[in-house]
Amino acid sequence: VCVSSSTIDQIAMQLRVASCLLLLCALLPADSVSKKASRDKSHLREDVDSFEDATLTLEMWHAIGTDQSDQDFHTRGVVSARSLKVATSSVGFAQEPLTQQDIQNLKAAAKVGGYYFIRTRSKFTDVLSEETTEETPKFVTTFISACSLVGSGLSDLITIAGDGKGNVIGLSITTPLLSSEKRDCRATEVHLPHHFNTSITLDNGTPGPVPDAQGFLQKAEQEDRDKRDGKDNRSFLQKYWLYIVLAVMVLMMVSGGG
Repeated sequence: VCVSSSTIDQIAMQLRVASCLLLLCALLPADSVSKKASRDKSHLREDVDSFEDATLTLEMWHAIGTDQSDQDFHTRGVVSARSLKVATSSVGFAQEPLTQQDIQNLKAAAKVGGYYFIRTRSKFTDVLSEETTEETPKFVTTFISACSLVGSGLSDLITIAGDGKGNVIGLSITTPLLSSEKRDCRATEVHLPHHFNTSITLDNGTPGPVPDAQGFLQKAEQEDRDKRDGKDNRSFLQKYWLYIVLAVMVLMMVSGGG
């Protein structure tokens, strides 16, 4: 079989390219590839690996429409926190992707002036606590204009207000973009991603000043003990001010009469 030199050169070039590709694949860390694949599969927008040890969780639901009373709320994600003892706690938020139906409903609501609702329970769940779930759960709900959310490209800012004891006392959602920067939500073709671009904050508030009731009680008890023991810690003027005043008045009267 006769093979031309040009063909041999082409085959050699292809072998060198293949060997370079194999070398690059071997040098690429395997764990980074697996992590990227797992993230693409899970469709989570937030990296919650650092909150795997969090013991406080709060599930969040969402709905789309014009009235929250007749909406079908379904899970949006789970908020995770390690501690509620600081004013502003760092939290993780694992979110589920939007379905195509969710995106269509959101676009439709934006065109007719509808709303996007979110809600949570009124209390964080402690996975280490033996406390049972309430028979009649209470919820905290808020909403935003669907047009505003569509115009921001599903970018939102969520703030959870707590009391530092695990109770949720407020919930808010806004968009980070100014009205001039937003896209037209009523446009015929509005491309929306299947994931929210969310920034979430847990605000536990700053405790106000507390009166020193314990110190006051201790001082009162000490004064009572001193009185029972016959001790008088008053100064000389505090003890004899009345006699001093009377003596001064007598001297004034005598000097005035003279």
